[in-house]
Amino acid sequence: MNAILNLPVKSNGLAGDISNGSIHEKARKKSLHRLLQALLREGFLNRQDLVTAGDTSWLPLWSKKRMLRMEGLQLGRAGHCHIGGAIALHQSGKIPHIIDTSSELLSVLNTENTEYSAQAQQRLQTELENSVENDILCHQYRQEWSASLLKQILQAGQTSLWTTIVNDSNAITNHSALFFEQWGCIGHPFHPGHKSKTGLNAEQVLAYSPEFQPQLDLVIGAIKASVARISSVHPDFSYTQWMAIQYPTEMSIWFESLIKRGLPTDAWLPLPIHPYQAEHVLPEKFAAEIRAGLLLIETDFPRLRTSPTMSFRTVASSNNHLAPHLKLPLSLQLTSAQRTVSPKATIMGPRVSRLLRELIRRENGFDETLDILAEEVGLHFIDPNDDADRARHLSILFRENPMTRIQPGHLSVPVAALFADSPINGKAFVTELVASAFGDDGNGALSYFHDYSNIVLQASLSAYLIYGIAFEAHQQNSLVLLNKNGTVAQLLLRDFGDIRIYTPMLHSQGLQLENHQADHILFDDPNIVREKFLHTTMLCHLAELAVLLARSYSQHEDAYWQILYDNSAKIFEHVRHRCDPQRWEKERQAVMFEDWPVKSLLRMRLNDTVDDICLTMPNPLALFSVN
Repeated sequence: MNAILNLPVKSNGLAGDISNGSIHEKARKKSLHRLLQALLREGFLNRQDLVTAGDTSWLPLWSKKRMLRMEGLQLGRAGHCHIGGAIALHQSGKIPHIIDTSSELLSVLNTENTEYSAQAQQRLQTELENSVENDILCHQYRQEWSASLLKQILQAGQTSLWTTIVNDSNAITNHSALFFEQWGCIGHPFHPGHKSKTGLNAEQVLAYSPEFQPQLDLVIGAIKASVARISSVHPDFSYTQWMAIQYPTEMSIWFESLIKRGLPTDAWLPLPIHPYQAEHVLPEKFAAEIRAGLLLIETDFPRLRTSPTMSFRTVASSNNHLAPHLKLPLSLQLTSAQRTVSPKATIMGPRVSRLLRELIRRENGFDETLDILAEEVGLHFIDPNDDADRARHLSILFRENPMTRIQPGHLSVPVAALFADSPINGKAFVTELVASAFGDDGNGALSYFHDYSNIVLQASLSAYLIYGIAFEAHQQNSLVLLNKNGTVAQLLLRDFGDIRIYTPMLHSQGLQLENHQADHILFDDPNIVREKFLHTTMLCHLAELAVLLARSYSQHEDAYWQILYDNSAKIFEHVRHRCDPQRWEKERQAVMFEDWPVKSLLRMRLNDTVDDICLTMPNPLALFSVN
């Protein structure tokens, strides 16, 4: 397994021959299809105007008297879009033009859309092109990685990646969780710019991105204790002592470095810093603090060897497979936002973690279907002008490692990894779990989804209905604890920066949460909280898995929606006696019958905002509902 967990990038810094034509085509098609899906899902193109005859669909672009022709277009109930053939532009007096890239499609539509400026549309096009370039690198690396994995699977006498890993006695000590974090890093499930990393060149993408398994040396800098704030889930907490327990070798060097300079160790705090931040951001943005001797980033300070998890800016220790993950600020645009760590995140992370630990204790994790990876410790710079926008670039949040949750016979896997292609046959990795648990066929897939969705809903929907807590349980933030036979034992949730809580429901259960600022985490508007639950848990997580399984086994997706409806209805009935009758009925109507919100990712990028812009879509469960 060591070789499986450590496939090195080629010595020239690039993952193989990136001129491979099939790799380029695959990346271009993925981007094109994602953009078309977003345009239809978000209403930029009106799906009601579609005219379909056989396998051919026509969509008029009325303002310019043009038509889009799409071959093999299939639309799902939740706005999913699958295209089996070409997309072409038809206009009077011209030869039909095949559209090969997302940039071409966007250019066609730019002439139709006058709502957004040319600058905004050009910015989106640049992000899409950057995403394709990075996806090409990813596909090339994965091609080599898959070949290496296949060779080792066959040498082990196994028939799947899953059985190879569960039968390896060293899987835990060899960072099995980190393997799935990196191997499963295939990008946002439907964001058109899912691999966009503007601001990084190709060498930097390879050097920092989890899908290339890089090793990162974090410098453990020193920040004056008087200009930093620490938050923790632990009472009577000593941050420096805690760091010394987690990273004893590195902290010994850190202490020696301070003593050598004649500095009192109790006046300073250790601060791990991402190499990009240390080289490109802090020397300029915090030049005043460095000159004043409040921030030290020295060449003789210790380096902490780490590797990035699925989150890119969250890293795991390479030498201690149980040490906390480190969530680091990165002043870079990744997909949709600059990935820094705000002061409110460093403060609220531990507070929310304490609250959730109490909830899990009370409920026994909803029959042990739910656990969390607590955000144990946060630290941020105290800006003298109370500039939180500046402070978010000099901070850190420590999160529990999923390896600490692994019991004998279990492995933890990020949900996003279920969507990655198996090195055995190119089918989604989840099909290996289906085969192991119930048999590799359509009936097995339905049984797997039934049990899977039941556990996810028991954990997340119960917490939402009883406590008003909407986890951001999308594919990256959700891990599943898997039994050796591939079945799901538990939902494991992390990252509470965007969790939303309906304040009246939380208080009705006798629980309190001190909020750092208004309009963050705690809300008096139930619609804001419900949007989070429906978008992340139902759409980004369960709906995506349902569609994936249906396509993998050539089934109609309605069978999976029926299961999702039935399991949701069961949870509603199970918790009914614990809910206010009026709210219970209102939530039942909203979840089971009424239109669902859908996040408009394209509008967010065109407006250059991280604030949610939500539209509505027909509720995919409503067809199966019985009032």
